[in-house]
Amino acid sequence: MKKYLSLLLLLWVPAVMMAQGYSKYDSREEDEYDKNHKRVRMQPLSIEEVKCYRNDFFDFERVENYTPYNDTLFFAPYQDSVFRHCRPYFWDRSVRQYIGKVDRMCILKHEKQGQIEAFLYEGNAYDDLPGIWVAYSSDEGKSWDYYYTGIVQKKPLYVKWYSGVPLINNQGDLQVEACLFVQKAEFGPWGMEYFNLAEDGLLLTLDLATLQKDTDGDGLTDITEALFLTNPTEKDTDGDGITDDIDMNPRFALPRTDKTIVFETVLNGDDRLYSCQDGPCELIPLDEITPVHYATDTTVTVMVISDDPNLLSVQPVAQRIIFVTSEEYAQKQHHFTDELGGYDITPLFKCDFEADTWVFSKSSRTGSLFESGYYAKKTKDGWEIGNTYMIIE
Repeated sequence: MKKYLSLLLLLWVPAVMMAQGYSKYDSREEDEYDKNHKRVRMQPLSIEEVKCYRNDFFDFERVENYTPYNDTLFFAPYQDSVFRHCRPYFWDRSVRQYIGKVDRMCILKHEKQGQIEAFLYEGNAYDDLPGIWVAYSSDEGKSWDYYYTGIVQKKPLYVKWYSGVPLINNQGDLQVEACLFVQKAEFGPWGMEYFNLAEDGLLLTLDLATLQKDTDGDGLTDITEALFLTNPTEKDTDGDGITDDIDMNPRFALPRTDKTIVFETVLNGDDRLYSCQDGPCELIPLDEITPVHYATDTTVTVMVISDDPNLLSVQPVAQRIIFVTSEEYAQKQHHFTDELGGYDITPLFKCDFEADTWVFSKSSRTGSLFESGYYAKKTKDGWEIGNTYMIIE
């Protein structure tokens, strides 16, 4: 009799799940989290608030004589020449031209004055919108240093490359005309952002001492450490023996758990994640250790919001990841969309109908919607990990 009751129960559970629209990866824990978890939204500044804005590192002054902002100028001079002559710039790397290590297509304003050669350029190693960088040489371009300014175009400062103000001033520092913008809360297709001009007629000074300042000598300037939320007075913020400039996870050094590898599989784009789609799943050993990787000047950096300690101890492979807890993120002011690109990752939630199985999801924070769901089933031979859904707007 017990045998038949067990068989009926096995048949009844899937039938009830189907009748009520459930899937085998449903989780009441996840539902409760979604119900109580409130996403931090951007709170745009008003025009009056933007006009009171002060940069954390650099000074600017109001000037009477200035070149007005021109919204019809989309390309800096070299960019314009490339597009106008339809050169095969994008598909033929042999025709690309560089100054130092920077593609001339990225350069906004360039100047030489005696031994000094400098230029402002756009770089997106850290930013969703182009961040402003400085390339500086004091030996006529024989060697170059590159500095992040912490300025993201239109958030709220916008630097103008088309003014006649000399880039290099008498002190050897840089100066450029700028204006202030207000960012709207609305987003368009593909996450496009919208801005309105708030104030024009500013002269921004980028002094070399501030650009170069690295209080703890770890290879990251204080400006970059402010962006990474690392400690500018400690070379190794998380105390793991790897200095902040090369640490792929510089803020947390928590002990690994058996679930850490689950998150690493997704974050590092492991091919085994998709093996279940084409045949038998390739299991990932429970005790697998990802080798330590080190960041370089070209490593892309992203921010990930999560509270799961299993995640905060991962070893990234392809991207430097700035992990931030939801509490830390909520305490930070969000007057603009985040400078660092990235995403949210939920904790692991126990499945209601599958034994030894957890689910979690990864989603974009702003702009166009992107969300992927995953499951992780623990067996004696390893983790089976795969996709449960994907949403792209």
